Amino acid sequence: MSVFIGYRSAYEYWRTNDALPASVPSRAHPSCGVRASGLPDELEGFGTPLHVVVAQANDRVRTGDPVCHVWNAGFPAGSFVKLRDGAYISSPERSFMEMAAELSLVELIRYGYVLCSGYAYDKGESGFRARAPLASVRSLQRFVEKSHGRTGLNKAVRAMRFIADASASPMETNLTMALCLPRMIGGYGLDIPELNLRIEVRTKGLVPRDHFKCDLYWRRQRVAVEYDSREHHSGVEAETKDSARRSALLSQGVTVVSITPDQFFDARKFDEAARAVAKLLGKRLPANEAAWMMRRYRLRHELLQDTRQGWPR
Repeated sequence: MSVFIGYRSAYEYWRTNDALPASVPSRAHPSCGVRASGLPDELEGFGTPLHVVVAQANDRVRTGDPVCHVWNAGFPAGSFVKLRDGAYISSPERSFMEMAAELSLVELIRYGYVLCSGYAYDKGESGFRARAPLASVRSLQRFVEKSHGRTGLNKAVRAMRFIADASASPMETNLTMALCLPRMIGGYGLDIPELNLRIEVRTKGLVPRDHFKCDLYWRRQRVAVEYDSREHHSGVEAETKDSARRSALLSQGVTVVSITPDQFFDARKFDEAARAVAKLLGKRLPANEAAWMMRRYRLRHELLQDTRQGWPR
């Protein structure tokens, strides 16, 4: 019998693992007549309880640890990918839709960023490592559009408005969300930027390279925001390189705003930085008021749950 892993188990898997080698998602799905019973021993690595997907209530496992989720509304192509013989897992796109019923809006948006990003969480010093993106905003959007009538659909549709491709780190994701989520949930409501966009260097001699990648970039206004982490931006040599980088971009009409961890983790300092960015983008922000500041506090607390830099997880 085959096992179809999904929901919380797939969520944790895709947050920490690379894409599977199969280039084409499997067309297998629970309605093929298989049941989530007789779980193979090699699935113990997923931890307990294991969350599995079944097509009807009669397929639920009555004994043991698995948590069975009944999904009887059909399975679009690309719903599952093959882990190994007899074991499938919800594709990144389907996993996003599954978790729309379980995560908060902010958590779901962040999960969308992770799926479309160039990083995965790990237990190393930085808390993450590089990996190829598992999905894209376009592929998530296509799957959401095929999920008519599913629990969490409205939340998924709303979340898609605030997800961008190509984040390179959890802190880039946090920074983008803090700046761009709507004010009604504690963000600053700025337009969604392009992340890690390649900008060709036209001014020769200022820097020994032919292109830059800007962390956050608003193309129309030619404004870039860089997250200057301690890991990559410390010491005199690094500061000199950063200065040359800013000068080269400025010579091409790109204004660069740097935001440091000290600024990000201090709400007052971050407010000043966010307002400076908004002004460069031509957006007038309203004065802070108590209700919004409370929403901002809740958003920041939720955003920073996944980071280890200066804030408890």
